[in-house]
Amino acid sequence: MTSVKNPFADIKLTPTSLFWLIVGIYFACWMVVPTLSIANVPIDVLEGYAWGHEWQLGSYKHPPLAAWILEVLAVITHRASWAHFFANEVSVFIAFWAVWQTGKRIVGERAALIAVGLLTVVPYYNILIPEFNPNVLQLPFWALIGWSFHRAVKDNKTIDWLALGLWSAAGMYSKYSTALLLLSLIVLMLGHPEARQRLKSKGPWLTILSGMLLMTPHLVWLYKNHFMPFTYAEDRFHHPRGQLDFIIVPIRFVFWQALTLLPAILLYAAAFGRPRPTATTEKNISFDRAFVYAIAFGPALITALIAMGTEDVIRNMWATPDWNFIGLWAVFTFAPAFSAPNLRRFAQVWTFLFVIGLVGFVYVEALAPYVTHKAKRINFSGKLFALQISKDWHARYHTPLHYVVGDTWIGANIAYYAPDRPHLLFYGNYKISPWIKPEKIKKDGGVIVWCGMNCDVRDRDAIPPYIRTEFPQAQFQKALVFPQGTRAKVPLGMVNWAIIPPQKP
Repeated sequence: MTSVKNPFADIKLTPTSLFWLIVGIYFACWMVVPTLSIANVPIDVLEGYAWGHEWQLGSYKHPPLAAWILEVLAVITHRASWAHFFANEVSVFIAFWAVWQTGKRIVGERAALIAVGLLTVVPYYNILIPEFNPNVLQLPFWALIGWSFHRAVKDNKTIDWLALGLWSAAGMYSKYSTALLLLSLIVLMLGHPEARQRLKSKGPWLTILSGMLLMTPHLVWLYKNHFMPFTYAEDRFHHPRGQLDFIIVPIRFVFWQALTLLPAILLYAAAFGRPRPTATTEKNISFDRAFVYAIAFGPALITALIAMGTEDVIRNMWATPDWNFIGLWAVFTFAPAFSAPNLRRFAQVWTFLFVIGLVGFVYVEALAPYVTHKAKRINFSGKLFALQISKDWHARYHTPLHYVVGDTWIGANIAYYAPDRPHLLFYGNYKISPWIKPEKIKKDGGVIVWCGMNCDVRDRDAIPPYIRTEFPQAQFQKALVFPQGTRAKVPLGMVNWAIIPPQKP
């Protein structure tokens, strides 16, 4: 009897082929699963869509790049439910690619692949980022900064120095905390003799010049707007402080970062056993070693020191891009043995963690209401109530709904889901919404929305004070009550609203 040959038996995947296969599966799963699991656009994304619709050079919280990207996607895809998840995964994919390229230069293809594999199980790259926001957008630019910096110092090519200026500016246009990474690399540049030698060439100065030229429009905007984002940050940091906060806050930050890195630690330990530092060689004291340590730990260390010095609250998600190169650090520092059994265990444990991450995400985001009988923001029916308010407005006035007044959550739901895509006046505050003039709302009218019950995690229904001061002509309407965006037995949602009647022509 003639045996049938397995057509796949002779297929041998190279590290490059495996990289594209892994990130391809990763990209598809982490775009499709959140799209199917999350009923309502997340709050940070809604906020970004509202900002992006205005094409400003900045906002009262952040630089503008994430908002611009969301607006482009909104126009191109007609506000498709998958668009912002696509932006998430493109950001993650570029970060993986840049780490892969950097790793190939330092540790070779096989070790670089393991470095990326370790990175993929860190929650910052999957279950913790269903919202495309400035934190997520930093991922690709921080990784590209690392890649171009290493190339620039080692090869001293003009194109790499210019690329470094581009990525640095793009990172700053994403979020100002990119300065933490740049500061880490500046310290490395000044402290390491090989890097310091490059200061005698034109390259670093081209980086500074190109980066500053690209940042000039935003810097002008900051000056004209009295550095509003920094005022916002200062106000947000203001909180009662305890005597031991200078120790507790950084320790808490370090603890949560270690917990976030735990899946990567477990994956490494399961595949390669206990880490064993490599023997000290010329390689270990080279620029590569200094680079890997600086870029893997520099930003997080500076953040912890800032927390110690200011005693301010540091949010864990602000460290989202800090760990791009932690996998590269692990394989460089410990040089694991890539035997066939070790690689087999790595693949098995990686697959397990990958599946567990997807299943856990689906449970938390889609299935939990069936158990808890409580709805979260992502189970909200923003589109349903936005369409109802729009329908009521058009029935009354037969004109487009140009303006909505409200907070980042309920107001931005209307700004995004309403067919007319009205402009959002955040919290009734014209200072933080400079694209809207009081006389325009008075002339064209609009709606004011705020939470009733079961529409926000805080379940507030108090009338916002700005309604009385800014819009005394507002006509209060009967609250809208509607089902949530889940079939689980959860309380109905409720949104309060009022109409600012347009002036009669």
